[in-house]
Amino acid sequence: MDDHRVLGVGLLVIAVLLLANPLYIYPNPDEVNEVRVLDSYNGTAAANYTYENLSSRAQSLVDRAQRTESGRITFRGNENRPPEFTFVQTDQAVRVEGEVYRIERGDDRFYVWTLSRPDFNTESNRSLGLLGLGFVLAAMGALYVWRPQPTDIGGAMAGAGTLLLLFNLDYRYTELLGRFSVLGGWVVILLTLLSAIVSLGYLFYRTMRERRLAGEL
Repeated sequence: MDDHRVLGVGLLVIAVLLLANPLYIYPNPDEVNEVRVLDSYNGTAAANYTYENLSSRAQSLVDRAQRTESGRITFRGNENRPPEFTFVQTDQAVRVEGEVYRIERGDDRFYVWTLSRPDFNTESNRSLGLLGLGFVLAAMGALYVWRPQPTDIGGAMAGAGTLLLLFNLDYRYTELLGRFSVLGGWVVILLTLLSAIVSLGYLFYRTMRERRLAGEL
């Protein structure tokens, strides 16, 4: 198979994965759950727990929050909430709502603050951006399968699409990339989408010009 057709098939595969991204986001994608670990709390705790009696999910969230420099983590999806904690939703810019729980772990005592709020459609914007990029890469892949095209443009778009797919899978599920997941954010997706549209326009113009010169039109 010619190189341009191999690249075209690759672009089509990446396009399908990007187009399928709404299938693997959470049912309520813009809901952000947050857990903060506090050293002290002046109010009355909603409940008192010992660390050993927490569910494995609650222990995992507490451990992850304690390992971070800020003492705070976020996660998405109602199904990932531990049964011990209630997540109060607020749309305020300053997060002043939520529930605080007192946790004892051996001789240590700390507090866990839980809350949830909409994230200004961040996840929906990501999904729509990836969906748009998928359509553009599908059209580009069809061009490469049909006729020879510059491999540098197709390779760059295939690489960008693959990276954005990996960044967003990490953002949604694993969080292994930490702060680097911002590279898969909405702004980066939008810039990549615009670049893909311009590249597709150039390839389409180039193809039509070649066909005219060859007397095919």
